[in-house]
Amino acid sequence: MEKQWTWNFLLYLIVCPGLDILAKDFQICNQAAFDSVVNKFCIPQFVKTMESLNFKQECPWPASKISYNTLIKCVEKTAINTKCINPSLKDEIFLELHHLFFPLCPSSMKPKDPGLHIILLLVLPCVLSPFLLSYFCTYITIRTANPQVPVSP
Repeated sequence: MEKQWTWNFLLYLIVCPGLDILAKDFQICNQAAFDSVVNKFCIPQFVKTMESLNFKQECPWPASKISYNTLIKCVEKTAINTKCINPSLKDEIFLELHHLFFPLCPSSMKPKDPGLHIILLLVLPCVLSPFLLSYFCTYITIRTANPQVPVSP
C-alpha cells in the first residue's frame, strides 16, 4: 500500500507541473477583450488616417501603407495578449476594413489574361503533337513494311 502511495506521489510531482505548462499554452481565447481592444484602439487610429486620405474618390493604398502595417501589428499583439490566435477573427476584421476603405483599389486577386503568344505556346504543342505522332507512326510503319517502295511525304 505504501508503495502505491509513493508511486502516486511521484506521478503527481512529475505530471502536475507538466500540466501547468500545457495549461498556460492552451488558455481560452478572451474574444470579448479582443473585440473591445481592437474596436477601441486599433481601428479608430486606422479610420482617422483613412479619413484624411480621401478614400472615397481614389484608391488610398500607397499612402495608407504605414497605418495599415500599424493596424496589422496592433491586431496581432491584441490577438496574442488575449490568446485569440484563430486566424478567422483577424480575417473578419480585415475583410470588413477592405470592403469599407479599399473598394476602388484594383484587386491583386484578379490576374490579367495572358497574351495571345502565351496561349499559343501553351495550346499549340497539345494540338499538334497528336497529328505529328500519328503522321510519324504511319511513315515509320510504311517504311519498315516496304523498304523498297519510296514514300513521298
